[in-house]
Amino acid sequence: MSKEPQVAIASNLAPQMPPFGVMIPEKIVIDACLADMQKEFITDRKNGIKRPSPKRLRYELGKVFELSREALSGYQLFNNKNEVSITCRTLNIPKIKRRQLYHLLLRTRIHLYDNVVIDEYESEPAQTKR
Repeated sequence: MSKEPQVAIASNLAPQMPPFGVMIPEKIVIDACLADMQKEFITDRKNGIKRPSPKRLRYELGKVFELSREALSGYQLFNNKNEVSITCRTLNIPKIKRRQLYHLLLRTRIHLYDNVVIDEYESEPAQTKR
């Protein structure tokens, strides 16, 4: 996360903001899950576009990282080289049958402002042709 420009920008701006200031986006959350990628997408037979399947098979692992004004106040932001360095949470991977079928997915949810959220697969690159 230290190479992510949004982290560097937010960690620089947050301490300078007045108490009533609002960051845009307000919050970025990265969470993890194990997913069966063969069931993650379906392909539209008419146009070949892959879309998220309603029959996805996932095991939720939890939140890895949150970037928000509140979260930044709880992080130790700089390492001994004065670079932004944030430790993400450690997650436990459950014992599941046929674990080799599952892939680790890191999912990003962006809370722009108020109740406006960009969720997983809601950005244009998520809809790809075969």
